[in-house]
Amino acid sequence: MKATAKQEHILAGHFLATRERIPCEEELFLVVHDTTEFSYKREDMAAVGLFSKDFVRKNAQGRPVYFTTCGINLHSSLAVTPEGLPLGLIAVKFWSRKAFKGRKAKRKAHRAPIEETESLRWLAVSHRCTEP
Repeated sequence: MKATAKQEHILAGHFLATRERIPCEEELFLVVHDTTEFSYKREDMAAVGLFSKDFVRKNAQGRPVYFTTCGINLHSSLAVTPEGLPLGLIAVKFWSRKAFKGRKAKRKAHRAPIEETESLRWLAVSHRCTEP
């Protein structure tokens, strides 16, 4: 899910207030990054996006039964003082998956170029944190 103009508009005031709380250029502050999954129980999982498809058990016929988790991912960058006082969010990135390809695909992704992985979102948000 790509950040829309509406999301940017909603968060613009918060980002501006965060910039005003950040110390002058001579003072040190830290930027802490984290990715959070917001999971939802829905009948139509495609409307939200997918997290994972995990093996739960085998049914009476011995076939695997899977549980699919759906939701939205949020990668956020929080500015804090060296003492741990939160100054506010500097950047965020929302996204969801259209499909989950399983654990084998996840392992294979570690050998893929960074432009083809979800790790690219970490770099994109980090880059946005350094914009004036």
